[in-house]
Amino acid sequence: MFVNSEDIFSSIPILSASVKVTRKCNLACKHCYVANKNFDYQSELSVNEIKLIIEQLYEAGCLDLYLNGGEPFLNENILEICEFAHNKGLRISVSTNGITIDEEIIKILSKFNLKIFQVSIDGLEETHDKIRNKIGAFREGIKALNLAKRYFKNSDTTVIMATTLMEDNKNQIFKLYDLACELNVDTYALIPLLPTGRACSAIDVSVKEKMDIFSNIAEYFVSKNTSTELSLILPPGLIPKVLSTRKYGKGYYCTFPNIIGIDSNGNIAPCDGLLNINELIIGNIRKKTIEECWYSFVMEEIRNINVNQLKGVCSMCKFLSTCRGGCRAYAYIKTGSFYASDPLCQEIYEAGLFPKESLKT
Repeated sequence: MFVNSEDIFSSIPILSASVKVTRKCNLACKHCYVANKNFDYQSELSVNEIKLIIEQLYEAGCLDLYLNGGEPFLNENILEICEFAHNKGLRISVSTNGITIDEEIIKILSKFNLKIFQVSIDGLEETHDKIRNKIGAFREGIKALNLAKRYFKNSDTTVIMATTLMEDNKNQIFKLYDLACELNVDTYALIPLLPTGRACSAIDVSVKEKMDIFSNIAEYFVSKNTSTELSLILPPGLIPKVLSTRKYGKGYYCTFPNIIGIDSNGNIAPCDGLLNINELIIGNIRKKTIEECWYSFVMEEIRNINVNQLKGVCSMCKFLSTCRGGCRAYAYIKTGSFYASDPLCQEIYEAGLFPKESLKT
């Protein structure tokens, strides 16, 4: 049974929104899904335009605001933006590479009761710096995590160390989880590669390696007595069964289609992952209100998707009603259809590795 949010709220709420406060970045990561060589950086929003977006999101009932980039802390007004969103009562999450984070920035951020503060660490020092194309990137990221743990320790902020799984780091995942434990971060998140933007399948690991790594790190997590949670960013049908024996991190959760993505030039799409798809740009904040975009034809069509009509392995999965097809953005990017199965699940199913216990009998 599916509950229509409009029946509960008498309107269709925007539960969460992702806002790119800039596409500028001080790194050139080989796996960046945001990278777009045709982007016009002169078109980026002013601080007042971003505040207008936050105001409209607040009026639309938005609960969670994800501030990202690019590197969000390259926007010189990022702290002012966070303060404005905090004063509106939005739960703020930020994701950073940590390069520009210093004690003063963290001290100010600690006043805003962030929901999540996430730093990407994609390998041990030499590997991370190679992936990120900058010597010293690893040490700066670790410094940011240490500062975050110190200043957020008495708050509700979840400090996350996140790794994108790829060929370069596949043999370092256990050591990276150990590092997260040594740093005493709240959560270690392991994320499968999204082959779009600068990323390509050449740097991804094989399907079997992927399943083995997720299974092995899950068993390793269960065997350790540590307060650092493990979060595998996977559809629930792929979550290793062993994790049912121990408290598990947040895992895979997406509020799509009650989510919206806003680019640093004001473009609006059904989610952050679709901002590079021209046909799915539903408007621009400089020409339309968020409400006008939210009730546009494209968004209405997306909201009318019946998950019971999804194809491929999704149609056979026990978790369809809760998962709702995994990442719909990735499905569209890969196939051009919102009705295609989650590409990761489908790839694993076709390799004969999809967990049998996740399939309907």
